Amino acid sequence: MALIDQRILIDAPTHVIWDTVSDPEKLASWHAGYTGVSVLTTEKTGAGTRRRCSLASGGKDVIEEVTHWVDGLGYEYTLVDGSPYRQFQGRIRLQAGPDGTSVQWVITYRPKGLIGLLRDRAGGQRALTAMMADSLRQLRRQIDTLGVRMDADYRERVGMRDRLNAEERAQYQRRHAPRASSDPAILADPALALDLMLEPEPAAPAPEPDTVLPISPAPETAPVPPAA
Repeated sequence: MALIDQRILIDAPTHVIWDTVSDPEKLASWHAGYTGVSVLTTEKTGAGTRRRCSLASGGKDVIEEVTHWVDGLGYEYTLVDGSPYRQFQGRIRLQAGPDGTSVQWVITYRPKGLIGLLRDRAGGQRALTAMMADSLRQLRRQIDTLGVRMDADYRERVGMRDRLNAEERAQYQRRHAPRASSDPAILADPALALDLMLEPEPAAPAPEPDTVLPISPAPETAPVPPAA
């Protein structure tokens, strides 16, 4: 499974960026890989919604389905039709800090067949990475044109927020099942809610292939007397 992680820092409040990245009608304005997007479901946003996306490369349209949604923080989606990949998942996540809002875009995918794997190694992954980077830069330019910047009060509030680091967040996931929004740890770090919702529970480690499990000896039985 291939993974691509792209991030960019934008000097704007989280809700301003969210208004753009969460709106499917604005997706083609900053997504370098799409030229047009049409919503296929009654609801425009939220888990379960679908959208048809026209590719800039001119290939077959793909259909995205939003699988997880945390309003104001991020969402996760997958390609359900027209995808050249065996599996494809993407995640958009926002996190505010005193220097600006970090926009993280993570894609995990598995090429389809041997030909798809060869194409991916020959330049497909590099092209996908470049497309993501160009898209985030276009998103920043688009947000910058709005002229909305973080004020001093906003920077102070997000700077004083008590956040869990990566190690503490991972330990929190291992010790507890996903929490409701009233959990104190989630209230202290709203990004934790996105982690708990979007990231699957860690699977139990599989035994080593060469591990030989001990066999308990059979219980001793009394000898059976010969038949008369």
